[in-house]
Amino acid sequence: MQGLITAAGVGNRAKTGPGLRKVMLPIYDIRHGELVIRPIIDCIIERMEGLGIRDIITVLDPSDIVTIQYVKSNRAEVSIEYQKERRGFGNAILTASKSLNGKFLLNAGDGVLLDIESYRALAESHSSSTLALMRVSNPERYGVAACSSIGGRTYRIVDVEEKPLHPRSNLALAAAYVLDKGVLDYISKSGKNVELTSAIERYIASGNDVNGILLPKNQWLSVGNASDYLRVLGTTHRWALKKLGADGLVTGL
Repeated sequence: MQGLITAAGVGNRAKTGPGLRKVMLPIYDIRHGELVIRPIIDCIIERMEGLGIRDIITVLDPSDIVTIQYVKSNRAEVSIEYQKERRGFGNAILTASKSLNGKFLLNAGDGVLLDIESYRALAESHSSSTLALMRVSNPERYGVAACSSIGGRTYRIVDVEEKPLHPRSNLALAAAYVLDKGVLDYISKSGKNVELTSAIERYIASGNDVNGILLPKNQWLSVGNASDYLRVLGTTHRWALKKLGADGLVTGL
Protein backbone atom coordinates (compact mmCIF):
# COMPACT_ATOMS: atom_id res chain seq x y z
CA MET A 1 0.00 0.00 0.00
CA GLN A 2 1.15 3.53 -0.81
CA GLY A 3 0.50 6.76 1.07
CA LEU A 4 -0.77 10.00 -0.45
CA ILE A 5 -0.94 13.34 1.36
CA THR A 6 -2.66 16.23 -0.42
CA ALA A 7 -1.12 19.43 0.93
CA ALA A 8 -1.35 22.02 -1.83
CA GLY A 9 -4.08 24.17 -0.27
CA VAL A 10 -3.44 27.87 0.29
CA GLY A 11 -5.08 27.90 3.71
CA ASN A 12 -7.53 30.79 3.39
CA ARG A 13 -9.81 29.45 6.13
CA ALA A 14 -6.86 28.68 8.39
CA LYS A 15 -5.64 32.28 7.93
CA THR A 16 -1.99 31.30 8.21
CA GLY A 17 -0.80 33.98 5.80
CA PRO A 18 1.11 33.55 2.52
CA GLY A 19 4.38 32.28 4.04
CA LEU A 20 3.04 29.37 6.07
CA ARG A 21 0.60 26.71 4.90
CA LYS A 22 -1.74 24.93 7.31
CA VAL A 23 0.09 21.61 6.82
CA MET A 24 3.02 23.20 8.65
CA LEU A 25 1.00 24.22 11.71
CA PRO A 26 2.48 22.45 14.74
CA ILE A 27 0.50 20.17 17.04
CA TYR A 28 1.47 18.07 20.05
CA ASP A 29 2.61 14.52 19.39
CA ILE A 30 4.86 11.79 20.78
CA ARG A 31 8.21 10.87 19.27
CA HIS A 32 10.75 8.48 20.73
CA GLY A 33 8.79 8.43 23.98
CA GLU A 34 8.78 12.19 24.45
CA LEU A 35 6.23 14.98 24.13
CA VAL A 36 7.03 17.06 21.04
CA ILE A 37 5.52 19.78 18.89
CA ARG A 38 5.84 19.24 15.16
CA PRO A 39 4.06 20.09 11.89
CA ILE A 40 0.88 18.19 11.22
CA ILE A 41 2.27 16.87 7.91
CA ASP A 42 5.09 15.24 9.87
CA CYS A 43 2.55 13.54 12.15
CA ILE A 44 0.74 12.11 9.13
CA ILE A 45 3.96 10.78 7.61
CA GLU A 46 4.96 9.20 10.92
CA ARG A 47 1.67 7.32 11.19
CA MET A 48 1.86 6.10 7.61
CA GLU A 49 5.36 4.81 8.18
CA GLY A 50 4.17 3.18 11.40
CA LEU A 51 1.83 1.08 9.24
CA GLY A 52 4.79 -0.08 7.17
CA ILE A 53 4.06 2.24 4.24
CA ARG A 54 7.35 3.12 2.59
CA ASP A 55 6.15 4.71 -0.65
CA ILE A 56 4.65 8.05 0.40
CA ILE A 57 3.76 10.87 -1.99
CA THR A 58 2.78 14.40 -1.03
CA VAL A 59 1.13 16.87 -3.39
CA LEU A 60 2.34 20.43 -2.82
CA ASP A 61 1.91 23.88 -4.33
CA PRO A 62 5.13 24.71 -6.25
CA SER A 63 5.16 28.16 -4.61
CA ASP A 64 5.04 26.70 -1.08
CA ILE A 65 8.77 27.01 -0.42
CA VAL A 66 8.54 26.44 3.35
CA THR A 67 6.79 23.07 3.10
CA ILE A 68 8.88 21.94 0.14
CA GLN A 69 12.12 22.68 2.00
CA TYR A 70 10.84 21.01 5.16
CA VAL A 71 9.89 17.79 3.39
CA LYS A 72 13.12 17.67 1.39
CA SER A 73 15.26 18.36 4.47
CA ASN A 74 13.44 16.26 7.06
CA ARG A 75 11.56 13.64 5.04
CA ALA A 76 13.78 12.84 2.11
CA GLU A 77 12.04 9.45 1.74
CA VAL A 78 8.80 11.21 0.73
CA SER A 79 8.37 12.04 -2.95
CA ILE A 80 6.78 15.31 -4.03
CA GLU A 81 4.30 16.01 -6.83
CA TYR A 82 3.27 19.57 -7.66
CA GLN A 83 -0.31 20.71 -8.24
CA LYS A 84 0.03 23.46 -10.82
CA GLU A 85 -3.63 24.51 -10.77
CA ARG A 86 -5.78 24.93 -7.65
CA ARG A 87 -8.79 22.93 -8.74
CA GLY A 88 -9.86 21.09 -5.61
CA PHE A 89 -9.19 17.94 -3.63
CA GLY A 90 -9.96 15.59 -6.50
CA ASN A 91 -7.57 17.37 -8.84
CA ALA A 92 -4.79 17.14 -6.24
CA ILE A 93 -5.27 13.37 -6.19
CA LEU A 94 -5.16 13.20 -9.98
CA THR A 95 -1.86 15.09 -9.87
CA ALA A 96 -0.28 12.01 -8.29
CA SER A 97 -2.17 9.44 -10.38
CA LYS A 98 0.84 8.33 -12.45
CA SER A 99 2.75 7.50 -9.26
CA LEU A 100 -0.05 5.37 -7.79
CA ASN A 101 -0.18 1.68 -8.64
CA GLY A 102 -2.83 0.10 -6.41
CA LYS A 103 -4.45 0.71 -3.05
CA PHE A 104 -3.33 3.83 -1.24
CA LEU A 105 -3.95 5.54 2.08
CA LEU A 106 -5.11 9.08 1.33
CA ASN A 107 -4.91 11.81 3.97
CA ALA A 108 -5.69 15.49 3.49
CA GLY A 109 -2.76 17.50 4.78
CA ASP A 110 -4.73 19.67 7.19
CA GLY A 111 -5.95 16.82 9.41
CA VAL A 112 -4.75 13.71 11.20
CA LEU A 113 -6.11 10.70 13.04
CA LEU A 114 -4.70 10.74 16.56
CA ASP A 115 -4.05 7.02 16.96
CA ILE A 116 -2.30 4.77 14.50
CA GLU A 117 -4.89 2.10 15.37
CA SER A 118 -7.52 4.16 13.52
CA TYR A 119 -5.37 4.14 10.39
CA ARG A 120 -4.79 0.43 10.85
CA ALA A 121 -8.54 -0.22 10.99
CA LEU A 122 -8.91 1.53 7.62
CA ALA A 123 -5.99 -0.37 6.10
CA GLU A 124 -7.21 -3.77 7.29
CA SER A 125 -10.85 -3.41 6.21
CA HIS A 126 -11.86 -6.07 3.67
CA SER A 127 -13.39 -3.97 0.89
CA SER A 128 -12.20 -2.36 -2.30
CA SER A 129 -12.13 1.04 -0.58
CA THR A 130 -12.71 2.21 2.99
CA LEU A 131 -13.72 5.62 4.33
CA ALA A 132 -13.24 7.08 7.81
CA LEU A 133 -16.56 8.15 9.35
CA MET A 134 -17.26 10.49 12.25
CA ARG A 135 -20.56 11.19 13.97
CA VAL A 136 -21.38 14.91 13.81
CA SER A 137 -24.21 17.23 14.86
CA ASN A 138 -24.05 19.33 11.67
CA PRO A 139 -23.71 16.86 8.77
CA GLU A 140 -24.83 19.43 6.20
CA ARG A 141 -21.32 20.94 6.45
CA TYR A 142 -19.60 17.71 5.39
CA GLY A 143 -19.57 14.91 2.90
CA VAL A 144 -22.10 12.43 4.33
CA ALA A 145 -22.43 8.66 4.01
CA ALA A 146 -25.67 6.71 3.73
CA CYS A 147 -24.86 3.28 5.10
CA SER A 148 -25.89 0.24 7.10
CA SER A 149 -24.04 -1.36 9.99
CA ILE A 150 -22.12 -4.58 9.31
CA GLY A 151 -21.07 -4.98 12.92
CA GLY A 152 -19.00 -3.13 15.48
CA ARG A 153 -17.68 0.09 13.97
CA THR A 154 -17.85 -1.19 10.37
CA TYR A 155 -20.50 0.01 7.92
CA ARG A 156 -21.38 -0.82 4.33
CA ILE A 157 -21.68 2.47 2.45
CA VAL A 158 -24.41 2.64 -0.19
CA ASP A 159 -24.09 6.32 -1.13
CA VAL A 160 -22.19 9.50 -0.32
CA GLU A 161 -23.15 13.13 -0.87
CA GLU A 162 -21.23 16.38 -0.45
CA LYS A 163 -22.79 18.93 1.94
CA PRO A 164 -26.41 17.83 1.41
CA LEU A 165 -29.29 20.12 2.34
CA HIS A 166 -31.11 17.13 3.81
CA PRO A 167 -28.49 14.67 5.12
CA ARG A 168 -29.45 10.99 5.14
CA SER A 169 -27.32 10.34 8.24
CA ASN A 170 -25.11 12.09 10.75
CA LEU A 171 -22.06 10.10 9.64
CA ALA A 172 -19.64 12.51 7.98
CA LEU A 173 -16.53 11.69 5.98
CA ALA A 174 -13.22 12.45 7.65
CA ALA A 175 -10.46 13.23 5.16
CA ALA A 176 -8.71 9.87 5.59
CA TYR A 177 -9.40 7.04 3.15
CA VAL A 178 -8.03 3.79 1.85
CA LEU A 179 -8.83 3.85 -1.86
CA ASP A 180 -8.40 1.52 -4.77
CA LYS A 181 -6.76 3.28 -7.70
CA GLY A 182 -9.91 2.52 -9.68
CA VAL A 183 -11.63 5.39 -7.85
CA LEU A 184 -9.48 7.79 -9.87
CA ASP A 185 -11.33 6.76 -13.04
CA TYR A 186 -14.44 8.41 -11.59
CA ILE A 187 -12.83 11.75 -10.73
CA SER A 188 -13.86 14.46 -13.17
CA LYS A 189 -11.02 15.73 -15.32
CA SER A 190 -12.73 19.07 -15.91
CA GLY A 191 -14.34 21.79 -13.83
CA LYS A 192 -13.08 24.59 -11.62
CA ASN A 193 -13.35 22.67 -8.34
CA VAL A 194 -12.86 18.92 -8.74
CA GLU A 195 -14.02 16.97 -5.68
CA LEU A 196 -13.53 13.41 -4.46
CA THR A 197 -16.94 12.76 -2.89
CA SER A 198 -18.81 12.78 -6.21
CA ALA A 199 -16.23 10.35 -7.63
CA ILE A 200 -16.78 7.95 -4.72
CA GLU A 201 -20.53 8.28 -5.29
CA ARG A 202 -20.13 7.15 -8.91
CA TYR A 203 -17.68 4.42 -7.86
CA ILE A 204 -20.30 2.97 -5.48
CA ALA A 205 -23.08 3.30 -8.07
CA SER A 206 -20.96 1.21 -10.46
CA GLY A 207 -21.13 -1.74 -8.07
CA ASN A 208 -17.90 -1.39 -6.13
CA ASP A 209 -18.01 -2.29 -2.44
CA VAL A 210 -17.03 0.49 -0.04
CA ASN A 211 -16.89 0.18 3.73
CA GLY A 212 -16.79 2.82 6.42
CA ILE A 213 -15.05 2.69 9.78
CA LEU A 214 -16.67 4.79 12.51
CA LEU A 215 -13.95 6.65 14.37
CA PRO A 216 -13.93 7.09 18.14
CA LYS A 217 -14.96 10.57 19.29
CA ASN A 218 -12.39 13.33 18.64
CA GLN A 219 -10.16 10.95 16.69
CA TRP A 220 -10.04 13.10 13.55
CA LEU A 221 -8.55 16.56 14.06
CA SER A 222 -8.39 19.27 11.42
CA VAL A 223 -6.57 22.60 11.41
CA GLY A 224 -8.55 23.80 8.39
CA ASN A 225 -10.17 26.68 10.29
CA ALA A 226 -8.37 29.26 12.43
CA SER A 227 -11.11 29.06 15.07
CA ASP A 228 -10.42 25.33 15.58
CA TYR A 229 -6.67 25.54 16.09
CA LEU A 230 -6.64 26.25 19.84
CA ARG A 231 -9.00 23.31 20.39
CA VAL A 232 -6.73 21.06 18.31
CA LEU A 233 -3.71 22.07 20.38
CA GLY A 234 -5.57 21.30 23.60
CA THR A 235 -6.84 17.95 22.33
CA THR A 236 -3.45 16.78 21.07
CA HIS A 237 -1.75 17.93 24.29
CA ARG A 238 -4.19 15.98 26.48
CA TRP A 239 -3.96 12.95 24.19
CA ALA A 240 -0.16 12.94 24.27
CA LEU A 241 0.00 13.30 28.05
CA LYS A 242 -2.46 10.44 28.43
CA LYS A 243 -0.34 8.27 26.14
CA LEU A 244 2.71 9.06 28.22
CA GLY A 245 2.64 7.19 31.52
CA ALA A 246 3.50 8.81 34.84
CA ASP A 247 7.04 7.56 34.36
CA GLY A 248 7.29 9.37 31.03
CA LEU A 249 7.15 6.23 28.91
CA VAL A 250 4.79 5.67 26.02
CA THR A 251 1.86 3.45 26.97
CA GLY A 252 0.81 2.82 23.37
CA LEU A 253 1.01 4.80 20.16
